Amino acid sequence: MGLYQRWRRFQLPGLQACGLHTAAVPTPPHWLVERLGLFEELWAAQAKRLASVAQKEHRTIKISLPGGQKVEAVAWNTTPYQLARQISSTLADTAVAAQVNGEPYDLERPLETDSDLRFLTFDSTEGKAVSFLLEIQWLLN
Repeated sequence: MGLYQRWRRFQLPGLQACGLHTAAVPTPPHWLVERLGLFEELWAAQAKRLASVAQKEHRTIKISLPGGQKVEAVAWNTTPYQLARQISSTLADTAVAAQVNGEPYDLERPLETDSDLRFLTFDSTEGKAVSFLLEIQWLLN
């Protein structure tokens, strides 16, 4: 289901209590429909590219976590979020981004090579900076 269809079906909990759950979702402006269509097209192309790379390059990589713990993962398949879930559901819920080999990294981006991985939460300075940058990026788009 595309983003536009999901957007139209969007329901907020608690709206039933105030009677707003019956309100119709207005048709979005044409520029938003265009942008969502472009996003879905680019998303599908990227997913296809990642799937083809993952099929070609199915190899085990080693991930070093803080504290010296080492974990094995599958290149182009395992994401930092999946590793965070293995460690702790609380860590997965509080992490805003990852740091892979010292560089900021999205939690849903698949790991490619052997890496040093650190999870950034809002409690850290880096986590706050990443959250701020993501919010600015969201506002500009």
